[in-house]
Amino acid sequence: MKLSEGFYSVLLLIVYFSTLSCEKKSDDIETIIEGRAIDFRTSMPIAGIKILIGAGNYQGSAGGRKLAMETYIDSFYTDSNGDYKLSFKTQSKFAGYEMRYVLPQNYYDGNSSNSYQINIGKTNTINLSFQKMAFLKLSLNIIDNPNPPLNVGTLASNAQVFADSTFFLTARYNSETLHFSIQNKDTPSIYNVFDTTISIANEDTFYQTIVVYPSLFSKRK
Repeated sequence: MKLSEGFYSVLLLIVYFSTLSCEKKSDDIETIIEGRAIDFRTSMPIAGIKILIGAGNYQGSAGGRKLAMETYIDSFYTDSNGDYKLSFKTQSKFAGYEMRYVLPQNYYDGNSSNSYQINIGKTNTINLSFQKMAFLKLSLNIIDNPNPPLNVGTLASNAQVFADSTFFLTARYNSETLHFSIQNKDTPSIYNVFDTTISIANEDTFYQTIVVYPSLFSKRK
């Protein structure tokens, strides 16, 4: 027997609204999050990192629903051993929860959202690893810049330079890419760029002198 298009439409609606109803959680479901925060390079614990529990509801269509945070229901800090643990109970007005954290000063972790989804009714173990940044004292000699300023940056910081100068950037230990760029004089939407990799010694402050030739940079959109 051939089923009508109307039957399939009704079936899809039933599935869609069933999905929405499943997103809503009952009150008082105990959920635990725990873990440890360490320094990526030394494996030493990091104390005092602020951890937050966010709550919200889903937005968007069935194929691209996203949890939108509405409020923070609790916050706490890692202890002297870098450990944290918190239990909380769900509230029926929220469909989902996230653990978020405040990135410690002069650290980097590669997680652009600074957040993790929490599985309701379970113990969530979320370990955090942060890479401490070094201070790079950069002495820059600029030869023939056709269109100042010169943009120079690392993954974590950047600066604009109009002439030879010495300044500080934050950089990752071991290996870091320095990115240089200027706007193309004839086509401002295009940048002329130059990248170079430097090795950062195991020091809090690292000194480096670089000579750049902006007129020789290659074009990149």
